[in-house]
Amino acid sequence: MSAQTIVTFVRHPATPKKEEKQGPNTKFGKNGKKDAFLIASYFLQDPPDHIMSSEYLRAQEAAFILRNRLRHQGSAKKPDVTISPLFNEISRPLVDGKPFSELDDYFQWRNNIIHHPTRQNIRSRFKNTGESYWDLFDMRIGLILDLFSEPQYSGGKIAVFTHSQLIAMVKTRIELGQSPSPEKLMLTFNRNFPDYSSINTFSFTKEGGWTDVDYNYTKHLK
Repeated sequence: MSAQTIVTFVRHPATPKKEEKQGPNTKFGKNGKKDAFLIASYFLQDPPDHIMSSEYLRAQEAAFILRNRLRHQGSAKKPDVTISPLFNEISRPLVDGKPFSELDDYFQWRNNIIHHPTRQNIRSRFKNTGESYWDLFDMRIGLILDLFSEPQYSGGKIAVFTHSQLIAMVKTRIELGQSPSPEKLMLTFNRNFPDYSSINTFSFTKEGGWTDVDYNYTKHLK
């Protein structure tokens, strides 16, 4: 049997309240550093071979705290942080960088998809830019799962610092396969939202494919 690859997707620590944010690409909140150190402590027990992060600040901060703690504590594993847009939040160019007070149209678009998950709606893009929810599910999540199925990661442990919608879609894709109905896709996606600072672990073997090992683990925060 082939070696087991372990991929852990970490949702970044909590961000400030919406009214305090200047835009979605913000650092985590006042209590975020504490949670980031607790996340790092969890990984010190069994350090990853690779650390990866989205391009967003709140994910990068937590990833670098783990990297620095591994180095300062003399771990045999000292991976650097690989930053990739592959792990970004769902792409929404007209949202990033704008205050939340100016995003009513965006939230109306998103809520319409959640409450009316038709084929047309899940394939729509906000003002025809960025990704649709179907793009995220069908294309980018597929690329992520294919990436970690490659031989160079076989038998390794990977920590990926990323975002709630991406993590929920990873679990949804593993649960439902490639061609769910729009209703089933969005129902499962909404049910799968992980908590801030949660640890969400999946395994891959060539024979068995992808398996959910431990989802939305938060005991390390207590």
